[in-house]
Amino acid sequence: MMKRLPLLLCILLTGLVTPVFGKLDGIYMNEAGMTLKTPHAAWDEKGELPHKKILFIMQQTASREIIELVQRFPGFEYEVVLTANEHSIGADDIYSNPIAGLSTADKRQELAAKLAKDYDLVVVANVDFAILPDEQKFRLMSMVRNGTGLVRIQSGEPWSELKKLPYKKPYAKPLPRPEWVAGSSSLPGTRPKNFESRIFNAWQFGDGRIVEVDYGAGYRPGVGLTPYFNYTTDWFFLYETSQAFLAQVLYYASGVELPAFSVRQDNGKFAVTPPEKTVAEGRIRQADNSVIRNSLDFTNLPAGRYTADVLVRRDGALVNFGAFPFTVESAFGAVSVETPRLVQDRGPFSVTLKLASSAQDGYSAKVELMDAPYRNVWFSKTLPLEAGRKSFHSTLKITGCRPSAVICGAPFTMPGAMRHMLKIR
Repeated sequence: MMKRLPLLLCILLTGLVTPVFGKLDGIYMNEAGMTLKTPHAAWDEKGELPHKKILFIMQQTASREIIELVQRFPGFEYEVVLTANEHSIGADDIYSNPIAGLSTADKRQELAAKLAKDYDLVVVANVDFAILPDEQKFRLMSMVRNGTGLVRIQSGEPWSELKKLPYKKPYAKPLPRPEWVAGSSSLPGTRPKNFESRIFNAWQFGDGRIVEVDYGAGYRPGVGLTPYFNYTTDWFFLYETSQAFLAQVLYYASGVELPAFSVRQDNGKFAVTPPEKTVAEGRIRQADNSVIRNSLDFTNLPAGRYTADVLVRRDGALVNFGAFPFTVESAFGAVSVETPRLVQDRGPFSVTLKLASSAQDGYSAKVELMDAPYRNVWFSKTLPLEAGRKSFHSTLKITGCRPSAVICGAPFTMPGAMRHMLKIR
């Protein structure tokens, strides 16, 4: 028995020491895979728009946004370098060390290898330019001068001026804003005072373009390419519109001039002026992101928020696109709801409904408790509205639903099938 003890100890020690020399496969932390597909509106599902090879340099926590983009626009052929955070390209702590490819040395090697390739566009999203090694900074700027586009999305600096690259020459030749940038005024997110001036700026540097975008939303985990906005019942709708704007930015930065078209509202319809030999198709999406109409006619729509999507085709193939948010006002004008921010243990809570004009006989308000962003209804109650009044107060008690469902929506109903969506939080 005494002779067997050293052998047993050797076996145990070998098991303890082995993980130090053999690391876990880190592909799931270093790549953005297309395994999971999520529901979304149809844009360039056939990959008819120009194909562009893109290198994304962004944080691990936001890598899903690349997949969401490519699901909608498969012409974007991508590679990634996923950083530990906005201030560090890699991590050398006890949590990252057991996983292959996460260390600072590994990430720098990966970055050098990928920047040695040719791309149509490099996107640096919510990552400080300063974390790149000097050699790779020079390599990247040389690529831009020779024709590669560069997009920097720095929403991590919401209240100060966007920090430019530590060079003056790339900013010597500013470019005029394309017309489609005007649509950014409807993008969700936190809005600094100078939002309009900082949302999109572009410069010509040699043969390439530099585009800097700042949504002003501040750094939030999970986003890097699109604005941050709270999870509400219209989250899908807002995210879809943001993805369309992002795709326009990337095509522009890569040097592609998609055939321009103009859109204006005219007597309850969106009138589109497409380029010669093209045809414009349209659809209207509602707050749950579903298509309510396969046309650009918004007459007789219930009051609420919508987006008109325009798809421009030449000989049946997609050549341009755009998303144009709009609002259909209630017959009452402004309608608001006041509720507590948090309701615990399904307890009773107060609701105050305010109308811009007085209610009339037969009007009622239907209050629904909904989760976000899937809009499952967990509770519903119809409240009568007394004629002649503009403000209504009631106490509600949640019954028969899960306490985790904390986002409410209240469709306002009245004769004539008019409907106004309110949010209760």
